[in-house]
Amino acid sequence: MGKIIAKGLSFTGCHGVPEEEQKAPQLFKVDIIMRLDLKKAIQSDNIYDTVDYASVYSDVRDIVEKKSFHLLETLCAHIADKLIQTYEISQVEVVVYKPHPPMIENIDYFAVAMTRSKE
Repeated sequence: MGKIIAKGLSFTGCHGVPEEEQKAPQLFKVDIIMRLDLKKAIQSDNIYDTVDYASVYSDVRDIVEKKSFHLLETLCAHIADKLIQTYEISQVEVVVYKPHPPMIENIDYFAVAMTRSKE
């Protein structure tokens, strides 16, 4: 068993409860930890035996940039669900960060973390 980790993926999107957040894009960061069996990939050294990083990035970008949600919880769940359903992974942990949320001072970010596992 191994992990593929993507840390600090940065996107702009329109997510939030206030109407202005639904219209004005802001920065969101995403961390992902995917757990999977890497034996076959190690032996073959072939991209088709593991997770294609570029595809993961593209899927997450599409969700963050092309959809709009009121809650970070919903955004995080959509990302986690997409990854666990699309890729040959046994578990995924997703953390979505909202740096510098409007109307709140002196904070680095709010974040939501979610884990999904295949049954």
